[in-house]
Amino acid sequence: MATSMPPHNLGEVCSALEALLDDPETTDADLIKLVPGPDFPTGGIIMGRSGIHQAYTTGRGLIKVRGIYHVEENKNRVQLVFTELPYQVKKGGSNRAAIIPKVADAVKEGRITGIADIVDESNREGIRLVFKLKKGEDPDVVVNLLWKYSPLQVTVSINNLAISKRQPRTLTLRKLLEAYIEHRKDVIRRRTRFLLGKAEDRKHIVDGLLIAQENIDRIIAIIRASKDREEAKIGLSDEFGLSERQSQAIVDMRLGSLTGLEREKLEDEHAALVATIKDLEDILDRSSRVHDIIRTDLQEIQEKYGDKRRTQISNMEVDTSIDIGDLISEDLMTVTFSRDGYVKRTPADTYRAQAAVV
Repeated sequence: MATSMPPHNLGEVCSALEALLDDPETTDADLIKLVPGPDFPTGGIIMGRSGIHQAYTTGRGLIKVRGIYHVEENKNRVQLVFTELPYQVKKGGSNRAAIIPKVADAVKEGRITGIADIVDESNREGIRLVFKLKKGEDPDVVVNLLWKYSPLQVTVSINNLAISKRQPRTLTLRKLLEAYIEHRKDVIRRRTRFLLGKAEDRKHIVDGLLIAQENIDRIIAIIRASKDREEAKIGLSDEFGLSERQSQAIVDMRLGSLTGLEREKLEDEHAALVATIKDLEDILDRSSRVHDIIRTDLQEIQEKYGDKRRTQISNMEVDTSIDIGDLISEDLMTVTFSRDGYVKRTPADTYRAQAAVV
């Protein structure tokens, strides 16, 4: 089994989780508004929303991702400048290292025409992949060829297969968000029970130390009259009804702990432990407290790590089969018919030149 989950915007996902926490009946449409689609670190543009909608409502879908470019004129020549590229065109290495040789091969094989040179002008400030066009070439035609024959347009497969409730399941957007919330609930409850156990253990020890502080003279007498530590622990347990752990803590207690200041510290610690235990028990008893903790965590994550969306989403769907007409530049032509029924197409400039010579 394999899974393929594209990256998403952290802030958008946190907002959707908060909405689902506030109202478990939040509709799929509202969740998709909050998480409109994947967000790739390299930017690019997702063509159309149908693939996203299908993936979010069924767990599987296909989306088309294109690089982002603009047209520049340099010394009477037109060039296409790509500033954002599709994500993970090739595993390992950079996207540019995967794209340039593939475009160059397509140019050599004649599948892509009109490109005179490819220059990688990228630097620390960002991506700048330049395709210099031959004179007179239509940039729209060259771009359509690049979409068809190069990794500047890729199809991203979404397959939200995950282990949920000990079984492999294909999850929708809602199910993914709900699974995360249930996971966080489980983590918080486990953590709370662990902290509660530690607090109760420490309170148990502090209770024994406070008993020793109140009966310090008798404690010292029992210890001094004992042959060894084991006998002292047994004597303390019999005299004050202490547990073995409490007796051990008293036997290990230093003389410096007999001061009034140390007793005050123990009393303060005891009060703090009682308050902590009460709070932890309240978290385990009330689900609303767990929801508040999850919501607070999400808000902190969003404030600390959230950033703006990088990948644009276009409403224009991409047809998998590009019209052949989009790959041919528009030029004025002269069509002639011979007496024998042959048809000949001649560029207007060539036709005029031939007529001038005649």
